[in-house]
Amino acid sequence: MLNKMINPDLSEKKVFLSIFFIFLFFILHSSFLIGIEVGGHLTEDTTWGPENNPYLVTENLYVDDDVTLTILPGTEIKINAAPLTN
Repeated sequence: MLNKMINPDLSEKKVFLSIFFIFLFFILHSSFLIGIEVGGHLTEDTTWGPENNPYLVTENLYVDDDVTLTILPGTEIKINAAPLTN
């Protein structure tokens, strides 16, 4: 009670900060879940590392001649399977 008389905005600030941090957590958390979508032609040397996990191969991936794709230990790669056709 005394706290509200001294600073009535304190509880409003706490609510705002709580909502802000919850929102920030969900934004950051969802970006980690999404990962980096890759596909198409790699036309230059490329290194995939665990700091950008996971890599999501969403379409055919071609590594052009004279191009190197280096995959570092600990890198997570998820590949979407193509639908079967007759």
